[in-house]
Amino acid sequence: MRNKGILGLSGIQLAFLASVFALASCGGVQSGIANSAIPATPALPSALRVDVKLSGERFSSSKAKSSCSGSAGTFQASGKAKGPFPGTFSARGQVSEGLIFHEKFEIRSGSVAIYGSAYSQASGSPTSGCSKSGKLSFDFPILQYRERHSKASGTGYAALSGANFGQGFE
Repeated sequence: MRNKGILGLSGIQLAFLASVFALASCGGVQSGIANSAIPATPALPSALRVDVKLSGERFSSSKAKSSCSGSAGTFQASGKAKGPFPGTFSARGQVSEGLIFHEKFEIRSGSVAIYGSAYSQASGSPTSGCSKSGKLSFDFPILQYRERHSKASGTGYAALSGANFGQGFE
């Protein structure tokens, strides 16, 4: 017959319980050292930010707004985001004289927020113009983008015609 210790448990069972108790008590801060082996919150949102390649992401809106004078102007759009980060997007930017495009965008996909910027300096035969009613239109077939947190980057395109805005990332 085996020798039973405290509470009728064997030495192996007591050692196991002591290990479980020791691990459970390491969940907080002890002796000024934070234990990060067991995260307090799910790691999914931050894991997505590690490498945010937007390849395949598409924006579309039929409610874009713009204003311009000559071939320069500003725009803002919001709508649906489809692709690896489905959800919604908002974008605002400007087209300067000389066909220089600058934009800041945000994607909301579930609890994940992705922030980035896109820019172009007259590459890929872009076009831009201003309608008689003061609305900006453009087509930039080659853009560069950069995601703010992970510093991921790539290429894409953007177009605005009336209230219709479309953007995609390669």
